[in-house]
Amino acid sequence: MAIATLLRVLGFVIALFPTHTVSFNIVGDVLFDDSNNGDFCETAKVDVGGRDYYVSNITSINGSVTITATDTGLEANAALCFEKLEIIYGNLNVYEMNAEALTFPVLREVHGDVRIEGTTKLPDFQLESLLKVTGQILVTNNEGLETMMFTKVKGTVAAIHIINNPLLTGADFQNVDVVTGDIYISENRKINRVKFINLTSVNNLTIASGTQHNVVDVLYSIQFPSLTQAYQSINIKYNRYLNAIHFPKLTRCGTVEIKLNTNLIDVDFSVLEAIDGKVFFYRNGNIKTIRFPALQSISRGLEIGYPGDTVSAPENLQVFDFASLQTVQSVYMIALGIPSMSFPSLRNVSGGFAMVQTRLVSSLDVPKATLIGGVLSLSQNEGLVNASFPLLHTVGDLELDANSKMESVAFDNLAITYGVLVTHNDALVELKFPALLELNMAHSKRINISSNGNLWAIDFPVLNQVSRIDIVANSRLRRISLDAVPTLDTLIISDNLEIAFLSMAKLGHVNLFVYDGNVMDSRFDLLLPITSAGELRLVNSKMDSVAFPRLQSATTITVDTLSDVTSLNFSELISVTTLDLDLNWGVKSVSFKSLESAQSLTISNPNNLGGVDTTLSFPVLKQVGDDLKVYSYPKLVSLELPNVEFIGALILEDLPDLTGVLAFPLLEFVTAY
Repeated sequence: MAIATLLRVLGFVIALFPTHTVSFNIVGDVLFDDSNNGDFCETAKVDVGGRDYYVSNITSINGSVTITATDTGLEANAALCFEKLEIIYGNLNVYEMNAEALTFPVLREVHGDVRIEGTTKLPDFQLESLLKVTGQILVTNNEGLETMMFTKVKGTVAAIHIINNPLLTGADFQNVDVVTGDIYISENRKINRVKFINLTSVNNLTIASGTQHNVVDVLYSIQFPSLTQAYQSINIKYNRYLNAIHFPKLTRCGTVEIKLNTNLIDVDFSVLEAIDGKVFFYRNGNIKTIRFPALQSISRGLEIGYPGDTVSAPENLQVFDFASLQTVQSVYMIALGIPSMSFPSLRNVSGGFAMVQTRLVSSLDVPKATLIGGVLSLSQNEGLVNASFPLLHTVGDLELDANSKMESVAFDNLAITYGVLVTHNDALVELKFPALLELNMAHSKRINISSNGNLWAIDFPVLNQVSRIDIVANSRLRRISLDAVPTLDTLIISDNLEIAFLSMAKLGHVNLFVYDGNVMDSRFDLLLPITSAGELRLVNSKMDSVAFPRLQSATTITVDTLSDVTSLNFSELISVTTLDLDLNWGVKSVSFKSLESAQSLTISNPNNLGGVDTTLSFPVLKQVGDDLKVYSYPKLVSLELPNVEFIGALILEDLPDLTGVLAFPLLEFVTAY
């Protein structure tokens, strides 16, 4: 009873139950065990030395220790010391402590978790003798905690979380070998160093001094010199003063995410060979070196930057080293500042490859890549002059857009793609795809080459499968060669002001052919070998002649304002549904010598006032199902249809010079005249 009397005088009660969890609670100024209904334990000894309190006779606890307090009666600046406690066979939980320090000077082992959480006044937590923690180390939300010591803890720890301790100055776990779970060090405003000297493996590693919108920190150094594996991820973000990230022994990792470290200069993963997730760099604005020289594979993507965001872009980048990278799911790079970009070993990209909005990159070289499964996109790269993919055989889609200085691209081995888009590349002179055979049948199969201001030649010499080709507004384009294409759904050639050569030697069928607005100074003869067509539309262009010498059938033929055409040849055309000819004043001959039937036939030439006398002849035409209309045709002196037998409606209007032959000798039926 003498000890119990002493505890009442001090205002403390300590209770110990070695076979189950023991809860130590400081409530008011009484230390008691609420599982024992407030009964005092006479086996503990508390010594008083000035303002300090000592639990002096406990060497081990077979259970968990939990210390909590709300408004303790400890004197100001007091300390509580478990001076002989060596082993806790459970958890050590500290939730509140109204004391200057809580110490365990000889504590060697905790067979469970160490948790310091939510303390407001505890400035110091020393475990200078602690060697072993089998569970987690969790230090979170401690307003007054300035120092802690886990420097001798070694072996394996389940997890380490150091979160939101605004006055804590360091995180030193230099002897921990393995963390089976996560290391999470975040939102500790005054931590200036993080040291894990002997750590070899961890599941997830996150070091974040703040959040995206609240970065207040002094962290300048992280040290993981022995780390070889990070199974899930390494995340280093929101560290304003961190200038270097080195993992000299890391060989395998999940995801690597490095973002919003605004003064980061150097990143070096010198021996990392495989990444089982992705590599993501974002808004590390001052970065000069990114080195992954031994990296061979990335299971997911390589992302430098974020779509649409060029803020704090890495325009100071001087070294970009992925020299050994062979396979990756996708590549996305935005706003890089390095003069030249190279992936010398890259062979296989299962997804897309994109480089966009770079200002300083002048050359891109991917010499060994054979497959890009998704979109290959080079877009809005202000300084890009040359791009080379010499062995690339298959690509999902190819997009070259708004690379204002790009003079050449090399796709010498490209054989299969889903689509080709080449637009607004003002310096591009020549576009060649010498091996391109097909645009994959399962997709749109479209080629769009538009608004390339200096492009003068387009050459697809072996292309034989494509659905649609659009060649539009290439103001200096003079030559188009598509000599192996046998069939097309749609071919649109429009507003190419200087075109002088169009070659499609094997084209047999086209569903829609639009030749519109090609008002060139050097005119040429339009000659296509097609045998059948859906719709042919020739509008507002300059040519000397138009000839479809093999065309036998068409759905619609429209000819309108071909200002310099002197001859129009459809000599083998047998049938057409709709034929609409709005000719020009210089047409001297129109040949439809084989046409036998038409549903609708309309011919006019209102601008022929100064032209020559013209004869229209359809020598074998037998029937016009709906209407035959000839109107507004000065200088038309003769209209001959010697074999026509049926005309739904015959309309002749505004033919002031029709003074010659008007012959329909076999006409048997007409509904209107």
